[in-house]
Amino acid sequence: WTGRAATFSVPLDRVRQEQEDGVVVMVQSGSPTAPGPILGAARLALN
Repeated sequence: WTGRAATFSVPLDRVRQEQEDGVVVMVQSGSPTAPGPILGAARLALN
């Protein structure tokens, strides 16, 4: 990801297929080999 606006989606039926009751999105700076601080997070209940 380059820092520009982006949209990521996962079909809701795929999440519910796994019997999960919520999702979390985290935005973190850095790279896979040198992760940086978490810049933001959000949680959404699916029930």
